[in-house]
Amino acid sequence: MKEAGINVVRMGESTWSLWEPEDGHFEYAWMDRVVDAMGKAGIKVILGTPTYSIPTWMYHEHPEVLVEPLTGPKPSYGMRQNMDITNPTFRFYAQRLIRNLVEHYRNNPIVIGWQIDNETGAYNANNPEVFTGFVDHLKQKFGTTDNLNKAWFLNYWGEDVNGWENMPPRQNATSTGYKLEWSRWQQMRVTDYLTWQAAIVREYRRPDQFVTQDFSDAVHRDELDLVILSRYGHARAPSGQGLREWDLGQDPLTLCVPRDHPLADAGVCAMARLADELWVLSPDTTLGRLVTSMCVTAVFQPRLAATVGDVGTAIGLVGIGWGITIAPELTPADPAEVSRLRITGVDVVRHSVLLVRDGEHLSPRMAAAISAVRAVGLGRPADQPASGR
Repeated sequence: MKEAGINVVRMGESTWSLWEPEDGHFEYAWMDRVVDAMGKAGIKVILGTPTYSIPTWMYHEHPEVLVEPLTGPKPSYGMRQNMDITNPTFRFYAQRLIRNLVEHYRNNPIVIGWQIDNETGAYNANNPEVFTGFVDHLKQKFGTTDNLNKAWFLNYWGEDVNGWENMPPRQNATSTGYKLEWSRWQQMRVTDYLTWQAAIVREYRRPDQFVTQDFSDAVHRDELDLVILSRYGHARAPSGQGLREWDLGQDPLTLCVPRDHPLADAGVCAMARLADELWVLSPDTTLGRLVTSMCVTAVFQPRLAATVGDVGTAIGLVGIGWGITIAPELTPADPAEVSRLRITGVDVVRHSVLLVRDGEHLSPRMAAAISAVRAVGLGRPADQPASGR
């Protein structure tokens, strides 16, 4: 790692079962050894709160924490991101874990920051508590069902809601207004969850340890010190007033198919050839929506073999033959299980972008963090100055 010029690593975001192998029993020695080794090599560490993959004991004791997805069967244990992020039982255990980890590494100078959760989404959740929260959100936003009916034009097909207790579930909704507000509500749930985690970390961290996340543009950034996110498409102007950004690089989208798929050795493929394929997609993510629109542009709707919460899980299912997906070229995949193909006529790329609130990049603590992150992303010396835009 030293020979490769690496000076910062992120670790620990999917290791809850190692930190807490039994309910309430915490172990740190295994990570202490790794952190110490990094320090001796002059490599700083960003630790991730390991909340996006729950341990087996929690599933066994509290199966109710699992998400009930809007589409498809209820997941069983074995996949990441299979829990309802607003479930109070899940949050109890997550808060206890985060508090213990941050307190343990608060005074370790090698640990320079914290990433909260990982690739966070709403995970297509449609649990009863999620729907109840959605109705409460509608009450607060619209006040009365009459206002809701007018805003969503529900009298068009005689779907007026004549009392909040009569609010239909999301599953078969055809109203564009309903679907849009449901998407907003899911984004609000993610924002609330990350804000909650950031507040816990800030309560127990060392003052110079920063807080970050790796989410998409859809989530608010107010509660974090810095953010690395993915954008799909062509380069754009900076994201809003009061933010400064740095482009960390880009990679194209590729078609991922199982190694024994007839297209595996084709090297290149057109979207129109994929109309009869089964797809593994993450529909609640920016990438998932983009891939769906690419299919529609090619005049077909993707036939779903499975919906998942992130592109890494999608590629994993492709590797065991569930279907195909589209993913950025640098997203890890086992070449023995997954083949990548260039997609003709598709020039969409993923831009990796670092965002910091304007002015904060001038503080020594944040300047050092930004320099380290850019060094990893661009492969340049960490002390090379950069002004951002």
